[in-house]
Amino acid sequence: MIKERIYNTLEHGLQVDLSLEASRRFLYRHIDKKVEIVILIVDIEGYTRLSMNIPTKTLANIVQLFAQEMSIVINTHNGYVFKYVGDSVIAFFPAEFDNKKACINALASAKDMINSIEHINEELKKRGYPRISIKISINYGSDLVVLYGKKNAHIDLVGSTISIASKILIRAHQNIVITQYVYNELDNDTRALFSKIDELIEGIMIYTLTSDKPINDSIDGKALVYKIIDELSLEEIASKNYSLVIKKILENLKISRLDDDTLRKALLATMHFMLSKTMIQSERSIKVDNYNLDIIIPSLRELKNNPKHTILLMLDTNVDLEKLSCFQPYKENIWIIGKDKEYMQYRVYVPDEFANNTLRPLSSIIDDIKSFKTRFDILPL
Repeated sequence: MIKERIYNTLEHGLQVDLSLEASRRFLYRHIDKKVEIVILIVDIEGYTRLSMNIPTKTLANIVQLFAQEMSIVINTHNGYVFKYVGDSVIAFFPAEFDNKKACINALASAKDMINSIEHINEELKKRGYPRISIKISINYGSDLVVLYGKKNAHIDLVGSTISIASKILIRAHQNIVITQYVYNELDNDTRALFSKIDELIEGIMIYTLTSDKPINDSIDGKALVYKIIDELSLEEIASKNYSLVIKKILENLKISRLDDDTLRKALLATMHFMLSKTMIQSERSIKVDNYNLDIIIPSLRELKNNPKHTILLMLDTNVDLEKLSCFQPYKENIWIIGKDKEYMQYRVYVPDEFANNTLRPLSSIIDDIKSFKTRFDILPL
């Protein structure tokens, strides 16, 4: 997937939208407030030398490719691209609710960026272009969100967090450097991956990555979905084209990058959002006889008293068909959300790209629930 995208970018131009609208929307909600953030700056090392040795058009293509791939990594780890500045990408990771997780997200992004550069260099080598390398700095702090003018004016972060991240970048040298503020938020295992740099910058201790061990990070499926939702336009969110909204969420999930557990959590979060948005009565994560029922439409009470009029919606990880039949004797009312596994005699919904004659596209599920409601008239409009 990444290799194909890199090839197509060099051949045909950018493959993804590099709009900054998502970060602008986030910052706009915090105007004139201090926000806790983790700043990451990634920069092409030796850019001036590179610019003197290759044609300007080729350089522009490489810089665009670099910006695209770094942005994809940032979005994957629940970050926002704040600015593109020449050969640098500046990103932030909101830390208002979980500063430790934000620091880990930034570190995981940095590691993935280095891996992405290796894929880029493979394609550049095929074309006879010079390799590129990057350096990355990460800092944690709180900055003020400032709007320079009225509603559509430039919005910026004012404070030392970005400034310090920029100053320590000089010490990165094709590596990752972090400040003591980030280091202090890490667990002992992650701290062990870094070594102290003797020289202080602005009186701040700097640490550099000295281990190839992976960062202990996992993508939060629920947080990823709600970040995607936050980035949708107001028109899309307000749309009653429910199939389109689900498709937009699925497209932005970039399912191929997610492990099965993360994907299932993301799909469940998508369903929770859509049920709330459409005001379909439901009960979620109900434990009955030590067994967790993911979603009941409309309620556990209705399931017990009138199962024929009730949908039992389950993630495939929680499916014990024998046990489920004790709660819901009508097989056609047990709907399963999964990835690509078929369950004979049961209705199964999967991300649209995996749909076929027997696996239904998840984008159609809300319309199907509403059709079910029409038949039995048990759900509110």
